[in-house]
This record gives sequence, structure tokens and C-alpha cells, in this order.
Amino acid sequence: MGTSQMQVGPELIEELEELEAAAIELAGEHRLQEANELWKRHLDLARVIYGDAHEKTFAAMNALGESHFTVGDLPSAVATFRLAVELSERNMGPDSITTATMNQGLGNMLSCTGAYAETETFMRRALDIMTRERGISHNDTAGIIHDLGLLLMRNDDYSGAEPLLRQALEIFEESHEPTATGIATATHTLGNLLLLKGDFEGAQVLMQEALQAREEILGSDHTDTALSVRMLGDILCARGDLIAAEPLYLRALAIQERALGPCHPQLAHMLFDYALVFERRDTKADDLAAVELFRRLLDIYKTTHCTGFRLSYVHSHLGRLLGNQGFFDEAEQLLLRALEILLPLTDPDDEDLVWVQEQLAIVRNNRVAIKEWTESQSASSTSSQMCISVPSGGA
Repeated sequence: MGTSQMQVGPELIEELEELEAAAIELAGEHRLQEANELWKRHLDLARVIYGDAHEKTFAAMNALGESHFTVGDLPSAVATFRLAVELSERNMGPDSITTATMNQGLGNMLSCTGAYAETETFMRRALDIMTRERGISHNDTAGIIHDLGLLLMRNDDYSGAEPLLRQALEIFEESHEPTATGIATATHTLGNLLLLKGDFEGAQVLMQEALQAREEILGSDHTDTALSVRMLGDILCARGDLIAAEPLYLRALAIQERALGPCHPQLAHMLFDYALVFERRDTKADDLAAVELFRRLLDIYKTTHCTGFRLSYVHSHLGRLLGNQGFFDEAEQLLLRALEILLPLTDPDDEDLVWVQEQLAIVRNNRVAIKEWTESQSASSTSSQMCISVPSGGA
């Protein structure tokens, strides 16, 4: 049981409210680490005042978990939401709306690590609870449906993702309390899905709608606006217009770096896409730029403990580029690491796995060819020197 408000006195409640206001203000000024420290204190004090069986405590846990994610501390974000799920199930009940919300939060954090199977378990549990408690047509239910569709999309289950995303968008649009941010988010994600399915024209129409809505609702420098800018760049890139795509990536990166700092998972996704633009241009200078971006990505993924497909992609693309530049040993190690990550996640004939195997074979064959050529040149030089006759002295 938690301590009652009357027992602790109004001064602690006032302090709690001041901490929340100060954290929000710091976050608005992009002083994210300072805000994160205040959210930690905010949660500690909320647990003192309200205990672990009160909505305000779980609101504080949600705020701290989101703050950990915002500063790029994904392990702490996951740990915070795991604790929230455990405490909510124990104190609020396994079928409470709070438990549904905490399951949804944990699922979203796990999704960023690439743990899709575990993520789906928590997300479907959240959806079951919210559907029972609030109905299928509620905005909160639509939010979970959207997040589940996003998860399936990330796991390449496009046929499973599309009806969920369209359902979420329909609920947001037809709700008796339609939310503009919900509509913009669902439109953005559906546009992303159409891009992945190869419907570039449809994807561009939806993404331009999402971008316009987010600029109007959130402003041109908001992180969600940056995501739509980046995705519009992805669409143009897929359509072959790399010149038009590059300034969009630069704009999105600038927004994210200002807002989130240099080591955030969302920033990593943008860096990955931007690196691919350089890689596709296939010039020496662009390849060098791509290598630097991929190296920066590996540093971010190490910090955020990223796993799964995204990590394998960085290893394999960096390995390919370094192999082309003649750094065969490092390239081989990177490609082997990509295989190590992919093998448990894919079938033997998966196209990503086959591509990495092909790149590894190319690196090994090129190493042998370069060695043989170098040895042949050395032997030829030695032979030539031996054939040079030294003229004898005398007239």
C-alpha cells in the first residue's frame, strides 16, 4: 500500500508538480539529459507519495521510460517499462487499462531493439485488454492497433500490417474525438508500408499529407516532422531521385540531432538511410562518406544495444564497402558478424542472407586474386633483375 497524500503533506505534492513542469520545460529546450534526471526524481517522489498502486505513479513511470528513450538510453527505457508492467499487473490488475498501456509502452521499446517476437506478445496483450475495456472504436485502441501494425511491418509481414494500419487510420478519422496527431501518425506509417511494398506513387502522396499535417500541428522542427521528412526522402530515393532526396535527409538529421543528441535510435535510422544514398551513388568519395556514416551507426548501436536485422545490415554494408576498398580482413570480420546475426533469424534461402554470403565470397576471392597478382608481380620483377647483364670492364 502506498502512503496517502494526507500523510506526506501538500508540500511533497507541490514538489512533484514542480519537478514535472521543470522536466517538461527542459525537454522543450532540448536539454534532454537534464530533463531525464528530473524525471527520475519525479518517479521516486511519486512512489513515495502514491505508492505502486496509483495511476500517477504509472504516469511517472511512463514519462521516465519515454525520457530514457528520448536520450537514447534504450536499455533503461526497456527496464523501466518492464518494471511498470510487473507492478501494474500486481497492483492494478492484469486486465486494467493501466496494464494495457504499460504493455504497449514495453512493446514499443522492445520493437526498437529488434526483439519482434517478444514485442508482439506484449502488444497483442495490450490490444486484448484495451478492446475489452474501451471498445474497438476508441482512440486508445486505435493507437495499439497502429503500433501492432507498425511492428508487423518492421518484421516484414506486410500483408498482416496493412489491414491493421488502415483500421487504425479509419478509427482515428471516424472517432467522435478525432485526433489530428493520430491521423498524421497513421498516415505516415501507411505511407511507409506502401513504400516497402513498392507503391512509390501512393507512398509519396500519403507521406506528403503526413508531413504537411505534422508541420501544421507540431511545427517544422519537431522530431515527428523529421521522421516524415526522412521518409519522403526514402520515397524519392526509391524512385531514383537521389538529388532531391539528399536535402531531405540533411534536414531530418539536423532536426533529430538538435532534439535528440548524437546517439539516439531514431537518429540511427536516418543515418542508415543517408548512408545508403551515398552507397548507391557508387563513387569513391561517396563510398568513403558512407563508410564514416556506417561506422558512426555501429557506435550508436553499441550504445543502444541494438540487435537483429538492422545491426546485420550495417555490418554487411560496411563490410562490402571496406572490401571494395581493399580492407579485406576487416571486411571479412564484419560480414561474418552479419551472418552470425542473420542465421538464427532467417531461412537458408533468405535474400538478405544470400546477399551477405555473396559479399563474403567476393571479399575472399578478391583477397586471393590480389595476393596472386602481387606475388606474380614480385616474381616478374625478380626475374627481370636476374636477366640484366652487367657489362665487363675494359675497352
